[in-house]
Amino acid sequence: MLDRLPFSPLGATATMLYLTAYLLLSLVKVEKSLSTDWSRVQPEDAQLAARILARAQDFAPGPVGPGAVISSEALAWRVLLQREDSKQIFTQLLAEHRPGAKLWGLAGLRVVDPAAYESEAAKLRQSTESVSFVYGCIPTPTTLGRIVAAFDTTPLVVGLLTHRIPATVWRVLEPPNTRLKLAAPAVNSPQ
Repeated sequence: MLDRLPFSPLGATATMLYLTAYLLLSLVKVEKSLSTDWSRVQPEDAQLAARILARAQDFAPGPVGPGAVISSEALAWRVLLQREDSKQIFTQLLAEHRPGAKLWGLAGLRVVDPAAYESEAAKLRQSTESVSFVYGCIPTPTTLGRIVAAFDTTPLVVGLLTHRIPATVWRVLEPPNTRLKLAAPAVNSPQ
């Protein structure tokens, strides 16, 4: 599916803005319908969703930006979860060169095929490839391996489904501060 998607000569930014706007409008149509049946998402919407994830450089699972809006990648990921061929699409995302695409593919496999997730996660657990974890307005520089560890040890993937990122994720993603050494405050005992 990913190899059949044409890319725009307008450039990556213009293409992503167009694709995101189109996908958001399609999702609004589904949400506003009387039914919240995700099967009403059209095949071309799924192609756009796959394209958005294939171009993901960063991993932005939660609300981002000053308006705290859900990222286009998180919306696209949710669209693809509803597809019958989602395992194939998520596996293709793992073959992409962009670290964000790999992480979205891995997160999808964790939901649709846990056995395939374990096999693919084993390949990425020790990865030191740089990636930004974007939540809110501030991207956190980290590695693929740390985010895979967060998938393994925290409910991060469940947070993708519920729009809530658990606080325990930050303990896994951020390395311990080795530069700042604070002395414990002196405790004055009453005499």
